[in-house]
Amino acid sequence: MNTRRRILVLAVLALLLLGLSTALALACPPPGTGTPGYWKNHPGAWPMEQITIGGVTYTKTEAIEKMNTSGKGDKTYTLFSALVAAELNWVLNWQPNDATNCPIPGTTFRIRNIMWQANGWLTENPLGSNVGGSSDAWQGGGEWKYKWLDAYNRGLLCVPSRDDFEND
Repeated sequence: MNTRRRILVLAVLALLLLGLSTALALACPPPGTGTPGYWKNHPGAWPMEQITIGGVTYTKTEAIEKMNTSGKGDKTYTLFSALVAAELNWVLNWQPNDATNCPIPGTTFRIRNIMWQANGWLTENPLGSNVGGSSDAWQGGGEWKYKWLDAYNRGLLCVPSRDDFEND
């Protein structure tokens, strides 16, 4: 093989390798975010068989059972459901260029940080610990974390919701 042909072959290979991640991202766009309601009704869409929330590892079945629990005013169940959905959405939707494509600067990393904080909150206020909506624990930290996660899960932040993709 002559030098010119070798250079051409190497150039084509380099373009293929460098462009592969971009081509895959375009060919396989992320599925969009889902709400807790979506995730508890679509267990086959879960990208994992277990999930760790608040320092406790749950099987998919256990997590869905907890998400289906009303909690009777216990806000730990509210944040648990939002955090499970956010974790699943993050695994399926995070893209390396999210930080630069997000129309709201810093939101991608802020969401991940809030997810870590929500995990910490659920470690301090374990699932089923009867945190009421008017409690200091909820109003002083749990509620705003929930609101951010809820906005993320509904597709109001950087990643659109599954509904946006399905309605196109």
